[in-house]
Amino acid sequence: MKIQTAATKIISAWEHTGHYDCHGNGAYGLIGWEKGQLVSLLEHYVAAGGQLSDNPQIVAGKEAELNRLAAVPLMQQVQREQAYGYMTSAIEHQWKFYKFKSALAQLIICDIGVNSGIWNHYVEHCNADLSRDGEVNVLYAVLFYRRQSLMKYGIWQKYEGIRRRWQFYDKLWQDHRVFHLIRTFDWGKTAPGQMTVNGVSIQLDEPIVPMAL
Repeated sequence: MKIQTAATKIISAWEHTGHYDCHGNGAYGLIGWEKGQLVSLLEHYVAAGGQLSDNPQIVAGKEAELNRLAAVPLMQQVQREQAYGYMTSAIEHQWKFYKFKSALAQLIICDIGVNSGIWNHYVEHCNADLSRDGEVNVLYAVLFYRRQSLMKYGIWQKYEGIRRRWQFYDKLWQDHRVFHLIRTFDWGKTAPGQMTVNGVSIQLDEPIVPMAL
């Protein structure tokens, strides 16, 4: 299983418990498309052969129709494809600053990308020596810097979901079985085939393959 697929499964459990419909806060689908991203998702749905009642910009504001579309298999397929592309872009963007190679590091980079936008600056400004430090040290620096930033603006204190989300990744990072994956890049054979994320059971019964440089 490619890291983009695994990341979509895990992150969508945090974003909307793996559902394809409206979140109730203006976001839609697996990874919470909004505004222009939602319009783009609908345009890709039409390009794939899907039918809308009106143009994508108008449909993007109609929660009832969006929820109806969420049950359409083609929309679910397009959401998964678009999420896969989003994860790819999140990893590729941070490669400009540091070449994360492990599946676990790439997963965390994807989550930051979904939660804070693909073009965030957490890696670029994390205060690690990006030309010399190892992946473990760089990722710790990124997580520390991001937490400090969220605390500075009151986001960490305000949203329990953010804290629970990062406690989850911290536990993965600290787990010795998973730490082994940083070395082997072979997630699925070491980690259990089933993982519970935000109360959702996620199947990860294949080796997780990170993106290669």
